[in-house]
Amino acid sequence: MHNNKIIIVDGMPGSGKSTTASFIAEQLSSLHINNKLFLETSSDNPLFINTPALHSLSSEKDSEEFSSRVISLYLNFVEEYKEKETVIIIESLIYQGIFSVALFKGMKVNQVIALAQRIIEILDVMNPMFIFYVQKDAEKNWRRICDIRGMEFAKICGLHTDVDFQKAAQGWTYTQSLFKGLLQSWKTPSMIIENVDYAWDDYYRDIRSFLKLDQSVK
Repeated sequence: MHNNKIIIVDGMPGSGKSTTASFIAEQLSSLHINNKLFLETSSDNPLFINTPALHSLSSEKDSEEFSSRVISLYLNFVEEYKEKETVIIIESLIYQGIFSVALFKGMKVNQVIALAQRIIEILDVMNPMFIFYVQKDAEKNWRRICDIRGMEFAKICGLHTDVDFQKAAQGWTYTQSLFKGLLQSWKTPSMIIENVDYAWDDYYRDIRSFLKLDQSVK
């Protein structure tokens, strides 16, 4: 993976992105591969957009402004990092932070797909690799992460009743399926992990193989 300058870890909330991204950073460091980790909540994350704070993207004007803002942000990011001898590991880059939220905010499907495609085209110069967690039971995952993070987290996510959990699961199941199809159609090297039983040791072993870390000596 010596020519790959960015590793993207994505998936729905609570799918294990932060832990996986941190694992990859640790593995690269142990191999003396210079790397920079940007978690979703990192204060220095150059691609962070507070999409949950957006009111609506249902109008053409709002959708176009949002797309322009995102594209400009990614162009600047690539310009800054494309020549650096550093592997960037970043989570929630496309699927959670932009793709799903934009759909939930009312942006048209074809516009969201076009934006995701444009982001991948912009990142292509950095030879990206993509790891995407798909939760086979989205409701189970929501309940699990809310149990772990507590009731305040559930309230922030608007999850108060069984119906709320069911609706959230329906929405994220739909966006997972849509994005998975897109990812499979792109030429970007990708690993799709269909999570059923949270078998992290198995996932991490497969991730090491996907990233060819066992073959890296520099």
